Amino acid sequence: MNNLIEKLRQAKSPSRELGDEVLLACGWKGYDPQGSGILVSHWTDPNKKSWPTKFRPNPTEDINAAMELVSKWADIELYISVWGTDYSVTAVDIIDHTDKILGRGTSTTPAIAICLAVLETQINK
Repeated sequence: MNNLIEKLRQAKSPSRELGDEVLLACGWKGYDPQGSGILVSHWTDPNKKSWPTKFRPNPTEDINAAMELVSKWADIELYISVWGTDYSVTAVDIIDHTDKILGRGTSTTPAIAICLAVLETQINK
């Protein structure tokens, strides 16, 4: 997971490949279970809902898809701030009910910042 976090930190823009890696890290299934690495025709989300491959979300590009990754935790709060002269940096904190920061993400895009915070939360929770 640390390798994926580092890739996201270095990303300057969304990517389908990174989006798929984030989905897999968050419990989605989308590759042949025999480990051949062949992409299957449908992906399955953690709730067992099937998604045709071409319609699977890309959480590095779509802020709604990134927010869906956060929604699995009922006892957290999400803080998003944007700064820079052209609002070019987004920071996201995922905080528990005791105000402890579980995950933090900073990126040039809000969706990638959320993905980073989600992955750090998975490590820390």
